[in-house]
Amino acid sequence: MSKEILEFKKFGGGTLIEQSMPGIGRDPVALKTISNATGINIVASTGWYNWWSHPPYVKRKTADELSQIMIKELTEGIADTGIKAGGIGECACTVPTPFHSEEQKVLIAAFKAQSQTGCPFTLHPAKFDPAKQGRLIQAGELYLDMIEKEDADKSKFYLSHADWFSWDLKYLMRLMDRGANLAFDTFGMSSDVNRPRPYRPPEDYERVSDLVSLCNNGYEKQLLLSHDVCSRLQLKKYGGWGYSHILEHIVPDLRYYGIKEKQIKTMLIDNPKRIFSY
Repeated sequence: MSKEILEFKKFGGGTLIEQSMPGIGRDPVALKTISNATGINIVASTGWYNWWSHPPYVKRKTADELSQIMIKELTEGIADTGIKAGGIGECACTVPTPFHSEEQKVLIAAFKAQSQTGCPFTLHPAKFDPAKQGRLIQAGELYLDMIEKEDADKSKFYLSHADWFSWDLKYLMRLMDRGANLAFDTFGMSSDVNRPRPYRPPEDYERVSDLVSLCNNGYEKQLLLSHDVCSRLQLKKYGGWGYSHILEHIVPDLRYYGIKEKQIKTMLIDNPKRIFSY
């Protein structure tokens, strides 16, 4: 993993946001080891992912109790490691859409913890609606309603996997107009191109085209770019694009299609700095 991350560093990368949760392999000590070995900043996270990955204690605890666990990990450290989490999420929403009841409880806990700490936070939106033949669903506005109800800070919120929904740019612009940030964070992932959108995620050329449209409409100050590296097949060792794909290939594409250096810096540096510092 250190070798993979050094590829990111070679192309100018400096910081990674690592979002493994308890139940899906979070290991803050390993993150610290890799960070020390590579010189790359790695930000650990707190929270819980989809309902079937939740550790048993999540079901037993209330939203308030879960929020206190997150606050402790953000302010004091994870277990006895002395390593603090630097953000919440991605807390996942799956099926039944827009979320399972256990996932709803985790979201409420996350929003409560954010409102007390001011930290960055994100969620993985429900994607497919089985009742509509697998069409991608748009639940972002419901999530923003919940965030507002819990008095969490939308300027610190970024919606994961927003690029999956970029077949409807008006929908994404509505979310940003309400104060959300959006992560185009699955660069390098391919899909079944024989299926039309909105029944599949985009290809990279479509992600680039959609980003160009949003930047041309003045939304670059609310956009983040990433890879969602979550499987071995995405690593360069196993034939994937690795952690350097955006810096190595996507940024040159954005330049080719007229995105200015200032806009690229805004998306890659300024926005993460604004959202993750607290």
